[in-house]
Amino acid sequence: MFARLARPAPRRSSDRHRSRQALRMAAPSRDADRPFASAILLRSLTLLMSLWLVGGPAIVVAQDTLAPQADPRDLGLLITPGVDLVPGEDRTVLVADENGTPVVGKLQFESGERRIVMLPSGRLTSVTANEITPTDRPFEPVEVGALAERLVTETFRGFKVKKTRRYLFVYNASEEFATGTSRILESMYPKLVSYCEKQGLAVHEAEVPLVVVMFATEDEFQTYRQMPEGVIAYYNGISNQVLMYERSKLAEVAPTIAVKQAISTVAHEGVHQVLHNIGVQPRLGRWAPWVSEGIPEYFSPTDIGRGIRWKGVGLVNDLRLHNLIEQSKEPGANFGNGDLIRRTVTAETLDSNGYAAAWALTYFLAKHRPNEFFEYLRELARESRPLEGESGDEQLARFTRHFGDDLAALETEMIRRVSKLPYVDPIENQPHYVVLARVGNRLMSIVTPSPAEVTKFRAQLGSQLSPAELATTQVTVDLFPTKPLAQQAAQAALR
Repeated sequence: MFARLARPAPRRSSDRHRSRQALRMAAPSRDADRPFASAILLRSLTLLMSLWLVGGPAIVVAQDTLAPQADPRDLGLLITPGVDLVPGEDRTVLVADENGTPVVGKLQFESGERRIVMLPSGRLTSVTANEITPTDRPFEPVEVGALAERLVTETFRGFKVKKTRRYLFVYNASEEFATGTSRILESMYPKLVSYCEKQGLAVHEAEVPLVVVMFATEDEFQTYRQMPEGVIAYYNGISNQVLMYERSKLAEVAPTIAVKQAISTVAHEGVHQVLHNIGVQPRLGRWAPWVSEGIPEYFSPTDIGRGIRWKGVGLVNDLRLHNLIEQSKEPGANFGNGDLIRRTVTAETLDSNGYAAAWALTYFLAKHRPNEFFEYLRELARESRPLEGESGDEQLARFTRHFGDDLAALETEMIRRVSKLPYVDPIENQPHYVVLARVGNRLMSIVTPSPAEVTKFRAQLGSQLSPAELATTQVTVDLFPTKPLAQQAAQAALR
């Protein structure tokens, strides 16, 4: 499951406002149809990590110079082409695990002569029919300590591990990043399970440890498994692991937005993992992208206003609402004719605009059509089959069966309700620097959220001024909590 969040462009607005003043009925740009890998850009927390509490002890193993690389078995499953998949109904079987040791696994489905089995580690494996033996022995998950030792000795050499109640974190990222991630996921898990139960969705506790792997850098992440540009966090449905990296270049440009995107990614990918492990979405089930990605967006709003935290199920996602508002400002935009919903529901992939629309649609239906929406999810859970998706037309037919075929009216109401949500502009309300340089009688200034731009500005002064001018140049750098306040200070200084 990938999720991308494009870096939004700044717009003029008040520090705090209601989005109805900015969102008008408009059709989205055709650019919204451009497919690219659906992924939230996981961004570094390096510059603002003091907001997170340092956690408990971690196990450290000896360093190794070889970078971890993905097991080829995590990249795909062998199945028999051209045959129907037969559910395994979780029957227990004897099968060899990753190291060839006989264990009790759960049969997920049959594909001709191939059998897809869940191992005690949570990994899915493809074996032939004669490589398994039916058994009455119960399935037992791997012991967390044994799994941790296996991961750091066989694959992630030199990494640390941190164990929590439900999760195993394997990382060479900073302690602050690992601790912040564990706090978000552990606080989110029980509330997500409780919410699904209250909505009548069949759920059970995760049967195996939930593994999260955190790389320090993008280079290590890409060395492990080559991913498309911009994909920096994902849930692997075969290994049952979430993988991500900590440090990125956005922290040099907009550190506050980097933090917001990072914690949003932690929560989003964590939701994917939880839903696939508590029975809401079948392992390898292929739901329509709008609901498969819209649900994690609805379940994973985060905040850094009072410390880095998960806000809770169904609260406003400022980053996505900001994106939707930006779409509405495009020339010729006219939301309300049904095209936005039709395009979102039938999409095979989502770009950043698609993610915003998927969040808005999921939010609207969960809040204002809850009976129909959760019956829709229950139906998906009952009818989904591994590796089998629906065409765009089939997705639209299922949608209209539950929510009606008057998409224009539905879209108009959705936009009206979303426009009334309390909203904090994530671009305007990030800290900005004001840099003032007095060179003789001249006064120059820049306003930027980027520490890198501050450094660049000072370097340019050094290269453009003579030694005599540099000797008398005065440069001040002040940080303001919002862009409007920084602009006001810069304008006052230049008068």
